[in-house]
Amino acid sequence: MQNLSVLGFTSLFYATFLPLLLLVFVGLLFIPCLIHARNASAMDIGRSVTCYLFMSVGTVLILSGSIPWAFSLLSLQPTSMESMTVFLVLLGAGVAVILLSKRALK
Repeated sequence: MQNLSVLGFTSLFYATFLPLLLLVFVGLLFIPCLIHARNASAMDIGRSVTCYLFMSVGTVLILSGSIPWAFSLLSLQPTSMESMTVFLVLLGAGVAVILLSKRALK
């Protein structure tokens, strides 16, 4: 019998349930915000939750760009120009995401 999925069962499982799990997580973040701030609108709470999630994504991007660069610097082993460019792009993207989310939060 031919496999119906090009990705396989495991990849299909993760491609289906990870976005669903993320959606549930964001939904669960709304509950304490709605309980704590009774007179805040759902739009403002959604904006702040989304901005904080984007800030955490930006932090992950900064870490994924700076940790390998710092490791190569401390180990005194030169890295290729392509990998250094990727590290700088990740670092710049993380800073841009954090700055944009902080700007949207104000």
